[in-house]
Amino acid sequence: MILETRREFKTATGTPKIIKELLQMIFAAELLKASQKPIWIVSPWLSNVEVFDNRSGYFTEINPDWPCASIRLIDVLMELIKQGSEVNIVVDSEDYRREHNRHNDKFFNAIKLRSQREGQNSRVCLRKSDNLHTKGFLFDTGFLSGSMNMTYNGLEVLDEYIVYDRSKDAIAQARLAFEAYLSISHE
Repeated sequence: MILETRREFKTATGTPKIIKELLQMIFAAELLKASQKPIWIVSPWLSNVEVFDNRSGYFTEINPDWPCASIRLIDVLMELIKQGSEVNIVVDSEDYRREHNRHNDKFFNAIKLRSQREGQNSRVCLRKSDNLHTKGFLFDTGFLSGSMNMTYNGLEVLDEYIVYDRSKDAIAQARLAFEAYLSISHE
């Protein structure tokens, strides 16, 4: 029997790597069989975090072109896009923090530049939403949600709670909810 729902509490002192390991498994599975429907990453704060530690070369089987180095989120997303996936990314607009460092703009600018350089910009949809607090990562095979932003602090520092749900109902509900973001103007 396949476990449909997995819940994890991550604490800095108790289980600091558990969410990162789950993300590696999710992205590895996705790279082996890419989603047919658009992938969604909804996170108020988003960084180009390490997804795979490939210093040992263990993940080279997934992509032989990857160096023995840190494989970051943009690298993984671009590989999925090359395989035919579409990626929708929604972050907080940060308009009320204009005087602060534009955190999400760094990620948006990096993925825009990379997707344009590789001729894949039509497969990446970037949007900003005012007052975004929702967090979720949606694939054909599962929906990861919870308290975690896709940032270094979310993965490595802060205590977080996440749920990975593989049920068809959870995936369908998340897809319907996330498609509402399509009405927001493109970045």
